[in-house]
Parts: sequence; structure tokens; C-alpha cells
Amino acid sequence: MDIFNGLNNAIVVTSTSKKNSLVKKANEYNFVNVKIISNLEFYKNIYLDIDKSSIVKIMEHHKEISFEYAKKIYEVLKYVDYIKDPFLVQIKDELYKDNLVHFNSYFSSLLKSRELYIDEEICVPSIINYLNKEKIKYKLINNNKVLEEKTYLEFQNAYEELFYVFNEIASLLDKGIDINRIALYGINEEYRFYIDYLVDKFHFDVDYPSIQSAYTSFLGKEIVNLLKNKKVNEVYEELINKYQDDDITKKNIYKITSELINYESDKLDYDTQQDIYHNVIKDYSLVSFHKKDAVKILKEPVIDDSLYIFALNFSLDFYPTISTNTSIIDTKTYIDNNVFNVEEKNQISKNQIISFLSQDNIMLITRKINGSSTNNYLPSLAKEFSFKRKNKIPLQETQYSYEALGNKLATIYDARDKYRKFNEYSDAIAKKINIDFKTYDNHFDQMDLLKDNAVISLSYSRFNSYVECPYSFYLKYILLKDNEKDNEDDEEISDFSIRLGDFLHKVIEIKTNKKDFDYDFDFDEIKKTFPFNEKELMLLRRIKDDFKEFLNFIDRQERSFRLDSKILSEEVIDKFEIAPQTYVKGKLDKIYLLEDKTLNNKFLAVVDYKSSIKEFSSKKVSNGLALQLPTYLFLINNSEKFKDYKIIGAFYQGMLPKGLSSSYIDDYYKDNYAQGIYTSDYNRLTLLDQLVLPSKLKAISKGTLPSEAKGKIYYSDNDLELLYLEVRKQYIEAANNIRNNVFDIAPKQFGSENPHCSYCEYKDICYVSYKDIVHINNKKDEESEED
Repeated sequence: MDIFNGLNNAIVVTSTSKKNSLVKKANEYNFVNVKIISNLEFYKNIYLDIDKSSIVKIMEHHKEISFEYAKKIYEVLKYVDYIKDPFLVQIKDELYKDNLVHFNSYFSSLLKSRELYIDEEICVPSIINYLNKEKIKYKLINNNKVLEEKTYLEFQNAYEELFYVFNEIASLLDKGIDINRIALYGINEEYRFYIDYLVDKFHFDVDYPSIQSAYTSFLGKEIVNLLKNKKVNEVYEELINKYQDDDITKKNIYKITSELINYESDKLDYDTQQDIYHNVIKDYSLVSFHKKDAVKILKEPVIDDSLYIFALNFSLDFYPTISTNTSIIDTKTYIDNNVFNVEEKNQISKNQIISFLSQDNIMLITRKINGSSTNNYLPSLAKEFSFKRKNKIPLQETQYSYEALGNKLATIYDARDKYRKFNEYSDAIAKKINIDFKTYDNHFDQMDLLKDNAVISLSYSRFNSYVECPYSFYLKYILLKDNEKDNEDDEEISDFSIRLGDFLHKVIEIKTNKKDFDYDFDFDEIKKTFPFNEKELMLLRRIKDDFKEFLNFIDRQERSFRLDSKILSEEVIDKFEIAPQTYVKGKLDKIYLLEDKTLNNKFLAVVDYKSSIKEFSSKKVSNGLALQLPTYLFLINNSEKFKDYKIIGAFYQGMLPKGLSSSYIDDYYKDNYAQGIYTSDYNRLTLLDQLVLPSKLKAISKGTLPSEAKGKIYYSDNDLELLYLEVRKQYIEAANNIRNNVFDIAPKQFGSENPHCSYCEYKDICYVSYKDIVHINNKKDEESEED
């Protein structure tokens, strides 16, 4: 910052991180009577100051206003003088009488009485508009230091990042650097397991904050229970006495009750008051004390040249994006003209990140950029500031821990055994350690199995195989590939459930294409072409009647269509190019084509048959999972053949009831029969009223969509376009990883579901360990709060 020595009688407005740094250096700069404030403090002083207890007071004055609505009013009320809304002005006047609204006429006078300096980093229109309106003169502070020729280190995954960083930290500690001066930035829950693992190996601690929800904690439940019969102050006194020897719990009690006191009212009815308490506690996470003598976790960019900072997981393509909550109050005027808006926040966030990364005391650690098919690719920020990429960072041998040396030697042995590639350091490392190498260390970078420009063509089954575990994909389609068998459905034939699904698909295909189809005869003839054993043949005899009922149901369903219809079976969409040398292909079990000739409208629905009931979960999509139905809709959307059709949906249909007895046949008519992606257009859904059942239609006909707790299932046309973009991104990422020879042992486990390993055909030749499993949480992470 262009701050000069001897600054006198001045005010400096900068970002929070720079403020803290500047305050530390105030003596060094010989400041005299200089006030340093952050941009957030600036805003707090130029708008109304509203006490948080106003939320409950609004509810007391207006019984019809809910807690959520009152909170939204509170959020915009400080801008009431700009919004000019009569209702908000009324509420402001009511709160002013209660002494809950405060005006700061002093601040403008203070700014006029001193030299004012505004940091260019936070110099946005809303601040300048205020200064011009008040006729306040100011000077800009130039940021001379920018990102130039900065080096960033690129890794494949979170474990590689942390493994390198922990070695660097160990090196700093060996040099006598105080561990309290070392910090990590960009850490999220993805890193938690690896941090815990590496802490045990390297024997130094990391101050990882707690993220437990207060509402789900024992303490939170205790507070909720006590509040049924006691005032907030009474609850505080009782719990403080109970936990007087537990400093952490006392701090959490103080934090929660201090917040609750703002929402306590004698004028609200009991149920309303209890509902408010519950909502407030749900918004808070428990705090924990910071560990002493541990590596710090930075929650936000910090300007501090006394720290050694490692910035991890930093995407060089995207700056931080801050969104606003949709308000019940019309705030268009204040958003457009006066108030600190989204675009300004994003610009300030970008500036703060650039300043943060410009520090000499920071090392940039990032992932291999998604969508990069060649080593010549440069992300936007790297281009803008001439960043230098550094790959495959070599460590000094002495930096490695005993465990790390073991992994390194395992890599050497793996290359020797698989590729006959020898390493000159293997004997030297082997002398340092004594380990029986029966493990595989998750790397296939010893030789280029695929070239940088290799053509990658992915069906959904191949894509899903890679996403679920890159190593199983490597074994199945590259290392152990059977060149004589290279079709769409090259699944493991030893699994009965898979062969059963293939068999039932075949029966449907023959029924659709054979005019003189005879169920009993053709069922038995097709059965002879599959390698079922005696036990499986017995199960087929039990399944036969149930499956016949399913086919009869499909017949009745198709006859019920009110519009002209056409059914396509086993529709192949081959090699649609989504990026250079990258293709997606697919074979769809069934497509319903419906046409309303009077309106000249065409509609389309996709069906994928499953041998058992299967649900679609949109929560898995961002992790590359559950993309079968989205993939089919993506292919349809990009097919010239179907360009004139509007989407009704894509569904899984169970070919068998939940049990193997006809007594379960009613399950076909229940809501779990057809699961998948539905249009949110009610009129389209009614075209398939035998497929999308009445109870689902009933809710959407009233304009209300079911809860998305288990994932989104209703999509508008705009939503579908976003879904197609996600599908494209996921396939390109997978194709580029395959092309770049990324075949880690990394089986996925979504929530409490079984990991990929539980049904992998290569379990007996895989060296997977628990730490290799990629655990994907199916609940939204709660934001942690520091004390």
C-alpha cells in the first residue's frame, strides 16, 4: 500500500485483512492521530444501526409477520432511507420509539474533519456515491504490489497437496521456525481425513476448528429443553454453574444464550417463542478453543508477513462469488443504485484474493485444472499475472517421513513390476527402511499409457466406472482389456443381478420387435442363451410370472396415451463430440415420443429399465455420480433427431416388484414405481399420467413442489440446461483425467451407502486401504464459526 511515513490527522479506509496488518505497522509508519477502519465499518457508519432485538419487536408490533419475514425486514431496514418504502418507514419509526434504531450523524463530520484515504481495493461506487453526496474529499491509495511471475504448484488431488505441504512444514520446523507462524488457507472438509492421517505420521498438530451444529449437540438439546420452562438468563445461570469446570462448554453457553437474548419476548405466545429459539440455535455451530502450538487454519485471506502461508485448493479459474438471498422486500432501487451490491462484493473479493496471494510469504498449491487436456493450458488468473506452473515437485529425500519413504519405494517397485521400469535410487531408499511391500500407492504416472491427444469415447457405464474408482476402470478397460469384447454393456457376467437385468432387457427387446411374440416360449428360449446355474434357474421360475405382469402393465400404460405416440427401443446415440477428441455415446432402453397434432407440439420421455427399484438423487450429480438419466437427456438434447421435442422427463422403471411374489404387484402402481427426473410443467406431466402417478401430480398441480431433502427431481427447462452443462463438465473432466493417466485407487462412498469396493470385481487384486476411500457427505456441510 502507498502509505507514507508521518501520516497525521487522517482516516484510512481499507479491507479488514489490510486493516489488521496496517494497525500492526502503525508505529513503524510513525502515524499520528490516524484512524484505520475497514470498508465494512465504513458501511456500518453510513447506514442506520439497527439492534438485532428489532426482529422480535417487529413481530410484537405486527402479529401477522413470521420470524423469517421479520429477519428479512431487519436485513434491509438499515437502507430504508434509500428504499423509501412506506411500510419499512413505518417499521423504522416504530423501532426508533423503542430506541432500537440509531442514526450516526457524527461520522460524516469526522470524515470531513480529517484527510481521508480510500484503498483502491475497496473503492466501489456505493462508497464513492456517499462521499460525493456528502461533498467529502478523499485520496486513493494505490496498490503497487501485484501478482507477477508467481509460481504455483499443481497436484492431482487433496492428498498429494497435503502430503507435499506437510513435508514443507516439517522442513520449516527443522529450521527452527515456530509452528504458530505457519498457516493453511483454503482448507475444507475434503481435507479433514487426510489432515488427521498426516498429523499422526508427522507428529505435529493442526488447529482444525469444530463444525458441529449447536442444534444437534447435547448442549443444544439441553438448552432447547430448559427453554421450555425458563427464561434465557435462567438457562445461562443454570448451565454455567453445571459446567463451571469446562471452559469450552461455558464459552458455547455464553455464545448461544447471548444470541438468544435478542429474541426473547414477553408479548409473543409460547409456541411462537419456542419456534424462534429453535430456529436461532439451528443457525449456530459450536465453537472450540484454538489449539496451542499448532498450524493455523485461516478462514479468510490474511495480510501478515510474519506468517508462512500455504494456500491450498485455490482455483485459478474462478474468483469468489457471493450471492444475495432473495428478499420478500422489493430492494431493486437500493441494489441497483445505492447499496453494496453483489458485483461490488465480487470485485472486492477478487482484489482481496490478489493482495493476499501477492505476499512473498505465501506458497500457492492448486489442483490440476479441470478441463485442461494439455500441459499448455493456462487458467485465467495465471494468464493475467504471468503465473508459472510447476508440476511434480521433487522433495529432498531427507524431507520424507518413514511412512513417506515407504510409499516412495512402493511407487518404484510398482513401476518395476508393472512396466519393467527401474529406478536408480531404489537400493539407497531400501537401506533406510525395512517394509514388506504388499501395497499399491495410488499412482500410475511412471509411463504414458495414453497420449495427450488420445481419442476418448465414453458411454455412461464407462464414465461411471471411472468416477466410482479410476483404478478399477484402468484394470477393466486398459490393463486387462479384452479386445474381442468392446461393446456398450461389457459388464461382469459372473454377477447374477447384472445378468438378470441383461436377460430381462433382452426379453423386452424381443417383445418389442417380434410380431408373433409368445411370452412363455420366448422367455424360455432367451433363457437358454444366458449362463444361469441351477439355483439361478429356480429363481427365474419364480420371477417369470411377476415379469409377465410387468409387461402387461406396460401394455396397459402405452394403450392409455391420449396422444399419437411412438415407442423407440434400444435407441443408439453414437459418439457425440463434447470437446476435441472427446465423445459421449449411449444406448437408451426406451423413448416415448408423443405428439399433439392440433397444437403441433412434440413431447419426449426416456425410460431406463432396472431389475429392481432405483431412485434418482440429484445430490450426487456434482460428484459425478447418478448421471445415467442426466446423460440420456444430455444426449437427447444434442441429437438432431429429437431437436423438436420437449422433455417430459427421464425415469427408472423397476421390471420386478420389491419381492419375488405376485403379491407385491401393487408396487407397480405406487409412487416408487417410476423414479427419476420430472419436468416441472404440470401439463406435460399429465401426458404420462399412467407413468407419473396421481399423488405426484396432485402436489405440483397446486404449484408446490415436494421437498428436495433427498435431492431435486422436478426441473424446469432452464434447470435442465444447467443440468446439461454439469453433465458436459463431468464427462470432460473424466476424459481429461483418463487422457492424463490418472488411475488412482479412489473408490467412492456416498454417505452411508456401500463403497464401490463392496461390489468391485477386482477386489482380490487391489491394494485398497481405508484411507483411499473417497467419502462424500450427503448432507450440506454446516458452516463452522470460530470463537
